[in-house]
Amino acid sequence: MRRLLSVALAVTSVAAGLEKWTVDRILQVRQVGDVAISPDGRYVLYSLSGSVPAENRQYSDLYVVASDGSATRQLTRDDAKEESPRWTPDSRLVSYLAPDAQGKPQVRSVAPTGGAPTQWTSSPQGVRSYGWSPDGSRVWYAASEPKSNEQVAHEKEWGVVISPEEEWPERASLWVLDTATRQTRRLTDGRLAPGSPEWSPDGRTIAFLHAEGPGRPQQLHLAAADGAGPPRAVTHSAIGVNSFAWSPQSAQIAYVEGREDPPPYANYFRRQVFLGRGSVWWLDATSGRATRLTRQEYPGLARVVWSRGGKKLTFLAKPPGSQNDRRALEVMHILTLDGEVRTVAPGFDFLRGGIGSTWSKDDREIWFLNGERMGYNIFAVDAGSGAVRYVTTGQDCLSEVSYTRDFSRAAFVSENANTKPDVYVATLPEWRAARITDLNPEVRQYAHGPGEIIRYSSEGRQIEALLVKPPDFDPSRKYPLLLILHGGPTWYKKNDWRLHWEQQPIQVYAAEGYCLVFPNVRGSADYGPEFRQANYRDLGGGDFRDAMAAVDYLVGQGFVDENRLGVAGWSYGGFLTPAAITQTDRFKAAQFGAGIPSFEAMYSRLSTVEWIVHDNYGARPWEDGGMHLRESPLYSAHRVKTPTLIQHGEDDPRCPMGGAVLFYKALKSYGVPAVLEIYPKEGHGITGPLLKRRCLRRNLEWFNKWLKGDRTTSFEKPFPPAQ
Repeated sequence: MRRLLSVALAVTSVAAGLEKWTVDRILQVRQVGDVAISPDGRYVLYSLSGSVPAENRQYSDLYVVASDGSATRQLTRDDAKEESPRWTPDSRLVSYLAPDAQGKPQVRSVAPTGGAPTQWTSSPQGVRSYGWSPDGSRVWYAASEPKSNEQVAHEKEWGVVISPEEEWPERASLWVLDTATRQTRRLTDGRLAPGSPEWSPDGRTIAFLHAEGPGRPQQLHLAAADGAGPPRAVTHSAIGVNSFAWSPQSAQIAYVEGREDPPPYANYFRRQVFLGRGSVWWLDATSGRATRLTRQEYPGLARVVWSRGGKKLTFLAKPPGSQNDRRALEVMHILTLDGEVRTVAPGFDFLRGGIGSTWSKDDREIWFLNGERMGYNIFAVDAGSGAVRYVTTGQDCLSEVSYTRDFSRAAFVSENANTKPDVYVATLPEWRAARITDLNPEVRQYAHGPGEIIRYSSEGRQIEALLVKPPDFDPSRKYPLLLILHGGPTWYKKNDWRLHWEQQPIQVYAAEGYCLVFPNVRGSADYGPEFRQANYRDLGGGDFRDAMAAVDYLVGQGFVDENRLGVAGWSYGGFLTPAAITQTDRFKAAQFGAGIPSFEAMYSRLSTVEWIVHDNYGARPWEDGGMHLRESPLYSAHRVKTPTLIQHGEDDPRCPMGGAVLFYKALKSYGVPAVLEIYPKEGHGITGPLLKRRCLRRNLEWFNKWLKGDRTTSFEKPFPPAQ
């Protein structure tokens, strides 16, 4: 096994002539994504996205680099936001969705060697998704459709309201474009809303999922690509089809028939679908004959992946009968066409992994990306013995992994806290990796605050955290410390290179002389099921103590000023932060966003993630109001002494804004310095460039005011120094 090659950024002091990071500078650094190696392995496609706060605009551009790193070419330069980039199957073109003159997304393509792009579609309402035929001669696309006549007439008479009992499905139609003749052909009309279209390997048929009407289960449909006859439903399941996959031979389709898991809570509007128990079926696409392959139902079964030879399938799901066991792990299974099911990789934790599962060239292994502690690595499962091996090792973070058609090369992004993200190519199966890009080279002119993984003890548990120090760190000095609490609760902080994260300007804080610690407290993912469930029915209890143990550990190291402590968090961190300041007055400043200071407020919108509360405590507000009072930080607000900045997106679909308003009002009533900022039209995160800039700057200035005595911040007017 070979370690990934890494190119570490030099940790150099500001005194050596490097510049300090600022909020404006970190927002100028572009983010890499959409990495895909061409099917023939000659090139690697990637996107670089960024924002222009002054214009409140986001953009992305596409690039292609030779797989040996010898040449890079920028393919798009139109200041637009290209989306869904991909290779044509013959590797001749890079395609993507880009807005036309009316702002409607259309399918375009360009050669990897550059040149003027070709626009293939001109859909009046825009294209939602698309896919190339196996020979690259045709493309299906799902085109948005205007409102139905029925909906228009209804709204004309009754107006438009938000009501769970009055939702109208979005409409789309399925089209096929012949790239040689430019002729288009509609396969479904606007009454159909095709989902997950996919070409058959021989290019003759397109399969998709569709529900015939509101409340009806979705079925698998087949449409002849040449338009010979209308699409036809090939399943008639009483509970519906969740997903499907063509076999490599085109003659069969494996599909998952699954019942929705009735959630024990009520999301009534635009609700999220939770998969319940599912079974795998095999369909002969010619005769339409379907056969059930799995004798039992598997909780959480979402999709299947065919082996390259078309003889086996693999899927992730919990064991049969474990749907009500919160401790049950997802398990990898291998399924043969005669219905034999074997479990492999026993005991492996797939909660945040199993990403990109694919079979090796000889079908002897199943490769996938999986988180483990603070890193992400490639693993392989032996299809015969079921044993797991590391393909890569260490605590670097890999992402965006893609493979060539013949499984001889892989492209991916690698990074760690001190190594910026870049694109790498590895030869397979031995995984010899080399960096082929130098993205954002300008970051070398800035002094980087070094990060390191630390470990400390808390109530008998080993807790990991990422510690970031100022670039010119001197262990003999005393530094202010910011405790940053992650979302989730089943989330994590990774060993990744982040200039800003969960609305915190990490490297700007470091440049301003702060130490930062990001603890993966009990309840975090990628540390095994026992650790992940250790805060069950104890939110704001043991996880709070784990976080405080990080503070105590660092104070004990001698370089943290105990009189200058701050705490911050977003989402679940926006619960743990108010929970913390109701239990201790050690922090001199706090900031939280998208928070949950009131469990009861979580039920105040039609669609939220109130299941977090319900899963831990069971009761709804109208069933046990006392529980909601006991466990919510709001009802301990009288204990808070810490100046607190509260931020929230107005349209947050996960954590309703009402909780933030209530906590703010409570702090103000008790005379605690508090600021509330509500960001119009923003959701769970702040993504608009201008408001994102404001959010980061305000957070920095808030801590500068209360921890460093800075009297030049934008908070001086509401909170002047005492006379």
